[in-house]
Amino acid sequence: SYKFNETISIQAGYSRRIRRPRLWDLNPFFNITNNFNIRTGNPNLQPEFTDSYELTSVYIRQKTSLSASIYFRYTTDVVERVSVFEDNVNTTTPLNIGTNATTGLEITGKYSMKRWWTLNGDFNFNQFQREGEFQETDFDFDGNQWSARLVSKFKLPKNLEFEITGNYRSKVKNVQGVQSASPSIDLGFRQKIMKGKIVANLGVRDLFKSRIFENIIDDDEFYLYSWSQRGRFITFGLSYGFGKGEAMTYSGGRRR
Repeated sequence: SYKFNETISIQAGYSRRIRRPRLWDLNPFFNITNNFNIRTGNPNLQPEFTDSYELTSVYIRQKTSLSASIYFRYTTDVVERVSVFEDNVNTTTPLNIGTNATTGLEITGKYSMKRWWTLNGDFNFNQFQREGEFQETDFDFDGNQWSARLVSKFKLPKNLEFEITGNYRSKVKNVQGVQSASPSIDLGFRQKIMKGKIVANLGVRDLFKSRIFENIIDDDEFYLYSWSQRGRFITFGLSYGFGKGEAMTYSGGRRR
């Protein structure tokens, strides 16, 4: 890292990450959704390895902070869910299929509108190149995708905090088809008790039930449309800080 002055700095980094298969992705037994859809795991599934290179510029001044990053990530043994249609039944299995080379830009920012009101946002765009083959089937393709998030946080009387989060993820190609775009709105409430030793968190996820996942596979041999929705749900949690420290102020949203 290098600091030009009190306002601007630049950082460069490299990391290598491993992403292991989830337990249910390794389970070889069938999960029958209905008479026409079957899901099964793959006990031979291998972990993904990702080499990541990143260059970041950071700007901080008074009420504003802004960072912009360009990155390149190369992943091997990419795990993809592949559907096979036979005898009018669709069987979906996770498989290791080739590599993924991703080049992208990420911008994050924070601005304090008032002492009681803060805005946070991030935007991510990337271009990817997929290469892979399985059982003499070529899975090479390329595409792009983007996502955005805006969080508005309010400090209210009586140590109460409120936040509203807007999320959007664009339509994106996958190994066999296209997955639809997905917008959503989340709410979070946080109440500090006993001078911050106890924090109560209440979250409402997907307030308007708009987080819908649609996937279309348009193959030479079959056409498959799938639709799923988790729906609105509520989370609640309590955290306690030991010693002289305060409890964690986590609002219940998913960490990225």
